[in-house]
Amino acid sequence: ALDRLARLKQWRKRKALELDVAAFMVFSDKTLRDLAEKNPSSREGLREVYGVGEAKLEAFGTELLQELSST
Repeated sequence: ALDRLARLKQWRKRKALELDVAAFMVFSDKTLRDLAEKNPSSREGLREVYGVGEAKLEAFGTELLQELSST
């Protein structure tokens, strides 16, 4: 899960740069830790992660699932 967390942080950093926002605006550390721990493989699974609401799911869901499935 630590390797997964590191990869998620890298993804968040790239996304924040791409969107020109602060990293915490993409997802908080707490959300990334929960993602790394739960490692959801579906949009329904993502909904159960702390800090992932409909807006974040729409904005980042597909990319997140791809990132998680490659770990």
